[in-house]
Amino acid sequence: MGNVEPNEQHVAEAIEWLVLFEAGTQSLEDQRAFARWQKHPAHQIAWQRLGRASRHFDPVHGLSGQQAMRSVQSADQLIQSKRKTLKILLSIGGVGVLAAGTGGAGLSLGSQPLYDRLMADVTTAIGEQKRQVLLDGSSMMLNTQSGIDIDFDATPELSLRYGDVYIRQSGSARLRVDRHLISPSNQSSFVVSYRDAICQVHVLKGSLRCWMNGVMYELQAHQSLRHQNGRTQRAVTNLNALSWRQGILTAERMTLGQFLQELNRYRPGYLSCSDEIAPLVLTGSFPIKNTDAILANVCRTLPIKQQRISPYWVRLTSV
Repeated sequence: MGNVEPNEQHVAEAIEWLVLFEAGTQSLEDQRAFARWQKHPAHQIAWQRLGRASRHFDPVHGLSGQQAMRSVQSADQLIQSKRKTLKILLSIGGVGVLAAGTGGAGLSLGSQPLYDRLMADVTTAIGEQKRQVLLDGSSMMLNTQSGIDIDFDATPELSLRYGDVYIRQSGSARLRVDRHLISPSNQSSFVVSYRDAICQVHVLKGSLRCWMNGVMYELQAHQSLRHQNGRTQRAVTNLNALSWRQGILTAERMTLGQFLQELNRYRPGYLSCSDEIAPLVLTGSFPIKNTDAILANVCRTLPIKQQRISPYWVRLTSV
């Protein structure tokens, strides 16, 4: 199997497989997907460690990370599946599953965004983007690695747990992010991001009222808010940072280090560059769907090359 250590993402995927197995909803397609997933050495190690860590484990080949999310989100099994998921996480968290890059620390329930990924109503995996029409007639688009709750039972409300969401032609639903509340006007369009404890709101059309830690702000089109470390600041919307809505990753005089950090959100595995080329400046627009093509394009544009150990391990260095 070689000396390949699983990282936190691999462990998270292994837990998702386990959740689907516990729900008992695996299909033949899931079994085939799991067999493909398990071929990766790091995945095998993560799966084996999870098996030793959890008394719920049974070596049945029928689990898929994507299907785990869908099984938790199924309308007729939502509450039951979420309770079961929480029970599994508590069991696993009590033992501790080792992940690479953490210095041997256990993967706990506080690890972001693992807990929220498993509990959110709608989620997206690495590189996945998802669109959905809501009951109030508005449309929602989730960016990669995002999770949101949808509640139209009483007061229509969405709760962004993590990641990025684009709400177009909003209706009656308000949006909650941590301790913040966003109330849009009818037919407004906006983007909200919540990553690394930073909340950002960008208004594209119409107007919003935002309560950031209890303080109300009014925003019009092309205005933005950023809340970090207890401070809220106004800003002008940077449309380049929102180009993911069109399936594009845009860099305008962005350093290579910053660009790879953003690209890594759309690509599974390890991606980095040497310190000497990190300050190189890059400008361009790249289709998100093919990250290998993006890396090849960047290497043609800049005096750099790729070092690949596997499709999941890429490091850029100078030529």
